[in-house]
Amino acid sequence: MASTNPSPKYVDRISDGTVRDLKEKTRNLQTLGNRIDQINLLVVAIERYQIDGHFYAESGQNEEECLQDYAYDITLTDTTYKIKCLLASHLSVDIQKGQVYVGCVMRLLDCYVHYNETSLIAESYLIIKEWTLHGVHSGEMLRIDTGSIPFWPGATEHEKSHQPLAVSREYYLSLWNDEDPYGPQWHNTVKPTRLLKTPASVVKIGNAIDRWQRGRLYKPFPKIIGRVLSKARLHHYGRVSKFREKWPYQMYLELADNTGCVSVILWTKLAPKYFNSIFVGNILLIEDYEIKKRYSLRGKAALHNPNIKQLEVELSLNSSHPGSVIQVLHSSSVTADLPRVTNKFITKRQLSGIPDQLICDVCGVVTYISRWQRIRNVKKGASKDSFWTYRWIHIMDQSCSQPMILQIFSTAQPSVHRELVPGMVAICTQMKVMNQCGDNSRSLRFVYLTTTNDSQVYTSENCHNIFKSEFHVGRVQSWRNSEMAKKLMDTSSMGGYYSYPPLPTTIDEYKDKYSPFSQLSILPVDKVQSELENLHYREHKRVLVQGHIAAVKISQLYHMHQRRDSQSSVPSDAAKPKSSPQADNMISPVRTRASQRQQLVGRSLRSRVINVENTTTIQETGRSNPKRRKKYGEKKTPSQITSDDDEDEPINENQQIKSYILDSQWMVLQQRIPVIGLDNIHEQTLPRQYSETKKELLLYHLGLLPSVLPANIPPGKLADVPLMSSIEEFYIITILGLNRTCAVNAAFIPKHGVGDNNNMSFVDLLTSGCTNTDSEDNTTSVSAVSAGTRKTLQKSSKQKQSRQAPEKATKRPHSSSSCVNEIQKQLDEVKGQRMVVVLDLYNCGHEQLEVVLNRAYLTTE
Repeated sequence: MASTNPSPKYVDRISDGTVRDLKEKTRNLQTLGNRIDQINLLVVAIERYQIDGHFYAESGQNEEECLQDYAYDITLTDTTYKIKCLLASHLSVDIQKGQVYVGCVMRLLDCYVHYNETSLIAESYLIIKEWTLHGVHSGEMLRIDTGSIPFWPGATEHEKSHQPLAVSREYYLSLWNDEDPYGPQWHNTVKPTRLLKTPASVVKIGNAIDRWQRGRLYKPFPKIIGRVLSKARLHHYGRVSKFREKWPYQMYLELADNTGCVSVILWTKLAPKYFNSIFVGNILLIEDYEIKKRYSLRGKAALHNPNIKQLEVELSLNSSHPGSVIQVLHSSSVTADLPRVTNKFITKRQLSGIPDQLICDVCGVVTYISRWQRIRNVKKGASKDSFWTYRWIHIMDQSCSQPMILQIFSTAQPSVHRELVPGMVAICTQMKVMNQCGDNSRSLRFVYLTTTNDSQVYTSENCHNIFKSEFHVGRVQSWRNSEMAKKLMDTSSMGGYYSYPPLPTTIDEYKDKYSPFSQLSILPVDKVQSELENLHYREHKRVLVQGHIAAVKISQLYHMHQRRDSQSSVPSDAAKPKSSPQADNMISPVRTRASQRQQLVGRSLRSRVINVENTTTIQETGRSNPKRRKKYGEKKTPSQITSDDDEDEPINENQQIKSYILDSQWMVLQQRIPVIGLDNIHEQTLPRQYSETKKELLLYHLGLLPSVLPANIPPGKLADVPLMSSIEEFYIITILGLNRTCAVNAAFIPKHGVGDNNNMSFVDLLTSGCTNTDSEDNTTSVSAVSAGTRKTLQKSSKQKQSRQAPEKATKRPHSSSSCVNEIQKQLDEVKGQRMVVVLDLYNCGHEQLEVVLNRAYLTTE
């Protein structure tokens, strides 16, 4: 595993002139049993592929020692030449956890040349056996176009091609999931054909299938013309086995004429050939196909047209045996009466009355896009390291002041999904309504929509006039230009922690929902460390722990940005937005005053001195120290407590911190037991205010790490983008395990402060989490930073009024002793109380890990 430095330095130069003769020198030293001299090279490409039964023979690696299902080819450069190498299997974890990425400067410590002795060609390539992270590229280094750097003079054609080094398959997978196509092979386009007249051998779909079922249809089967009514996301069926299929892909379509609709499957090489050429609404002519019964486990697309009969058969198209013929036809040259694509659009106002699991279409203006999350693929036969990727998106239409919440997984248009930003009109078809709360009418408050296999995601810019006759789409596009919608864009945001739907409010309800037939799985506190360390890049995992609250640190941040303008960009330190707070009447998921805080968050909001005595208030300036990064689970010494981590530049901000001890032995315990978690949060934890000028910067920093180093990296850092502005405080809650041998720090952002006039105690805050369960419409429940009506912990009504007055906004509120005493009294309620705590764990990449307290439940002794 790469031994990464605590804070990688920026590198302006790397080892020049080393790639040209690297392979030859390595081979010579390898013969003598010596290692190469250490050299520093820039990573310009990381490409992933699934191993097959011949991988071990071709790469020379030990099958028993290789525990990975995927291999990685790494392209390195000295800025003069580049070389493609295979990464040894035991180093794959560095990629999977986001510790090594394109743009890193890696120091090669050991590598060797391997020849494929099973092939007559006997090609060879470098295998990297040991490396370490030397630093991160500087802007100066990347002024060159890394894509134009040639391969070293001795590179083979196989090395230069876009194919894996060590397997027989001819494609790379997307770096972070298996569904999205990756590589130039998928960029093929087939021009539409103009029919002069309809061929005589063309038959209707229904007639052909009827004859086949009666055994009266003979090969070669007649030609069929139909319209594509649905296109599914790509299906990769490759497996780690002796299976040597070079292109294990399927592309599903629903093809119809006025006599019926059949499923059409394009197998293997036909998938990359036509994936970027066939779209919903196209007219196809197909011949030389196979007919068989429909695969029973595959769901049917919702056609929303009762006049179309869906036939229980499927047509298989292959590149050989027989070689199928597919033509994309100009619609103007087809005289046949073909059905139109039918949609079933609903508005936000109608959504609350839609039953669970119904398939429908929605359209709205994007107001919020969360960061990416990855969850493990649990389908039978899937690789243990296979993941699904998804994001949460809010869209709004003119029918309601609340957004629709969408969970978007991979679709047939990955490029559209990646480029979505607030302000765009998003059109999502074949979406499934999700309401997991039962049939009670009140449960409809938590409704959201998720993608299906057949979902399509369009924007008004790329929908190719498919929806020009759709009244609902036209109405949303017109509303997008209204003054109300333009004001809405001022509160739009991207990124940040997000959790939906809200968790149950009691432990019994939680058990009934998530573990009705077995005992709840509760993790020992000392195992949280290993769970964090095992997280892959962007992976989210939810765990339950139990213990007592040992300490609470309450932080309020007041920023210079708040004085300068209303966009204040301040990060709220450890406050990782929580499970799913309801955004009372807000249109965008995050109106965070944390916007102001997050500029701090991005750079690390750690306090210089933390006094953890009861009712002690410390006012300080939060400057980050880029020279030290604390590890999760590392025991804090006095010298460490005064240091800030992260490599970002310091910020001049004022921060007021109050720390409360709830366990009389905590001051002693914290010096001798490990404490998991940090006092700061990653810059991606809170959402950023969206603006067109920061579009490319946000897409780059909030997107998934790329496979290939971009030619143009937008200048600036994520911390340069203002945060949204509604979070005024956050808590760092220390949970001490029942055995008192380990503790964990978790960030918590309540929807109300303990000192607010809301009759809500600290226990109520923890058990209610971030969810406004009293809201009339909880479909707006979002991350902790989403609550535009969030109140600060110690604001009196007078202080709230002063916040509204610009001339008084620069004054820093200070807590009175009565307020501090009230908070202490509230916190005393949980002293010695055993609680079950729901923690959300997340790997941001670059060795940045999050622990967020989603919700806590009091237990009965």
